[in-house]
Amino acid sequence: MMTREEEQARERAARLKQFADEMVAEVRRRLFDGVPEKVWWQNRQYVLKAVTEPADYLHERGAALPASRYRDIIREVIRSIEAHGDLGRIRRMAFYFLDCVQKHMRHQGDRYYEEGKHRTISPVVKSEMKRMQVREESVQVTAVLAGVRADLVKSNGGRRKKAVAGIQEQRELF
Repeated sequence: MMTREEEQARERAARLKQFADEMVAEVRRRLFDGVPEKVWWQNRQYVLKAVTEPADYLHERGAALPASRYRDIIREVIRSIEAHGDLGRIRRMAFYFLDCVQKHMRHQGDRYYEEGKHRTISPVVKSEMKRMQVREESVQVTAVLAGVRADLVKSNGGRRKKAVAGIQEQRELF
């Protein structure tokens, strides 16, 4: 039986997958119209990477936007390509689209960061306030689990080299 948190995480993952699929479908409809099915599926992963690029860019910087803003960003890039790009001359549309999204984020990313950082500060403050009110038992459990994890992650000092048969220990030169 799933807990409430697991159920919420599963629903959220489903919504995010649906959002990504919708955006990829829109890109296909607007930029890949008339492209053979095989070529589309060969390029789909790059389109998906381009669609998720703004979220990745902001996540690396600790900011977040609602899905509607990511949709607006992608649509703005598509409009720019349609308005200024010579679609007939572009040979690899998926790579061109990814490059355009990356350039857009390089130029406009600070603006989106400023917009998104305010959305991420409030939940952090709320969660820290809740964490300060945690019972003593859970603090001890967390400390124990953190210790167990540290023991599992800790290395034993690296790889040991095996002794090779027939090679003697090197003597001093001087």
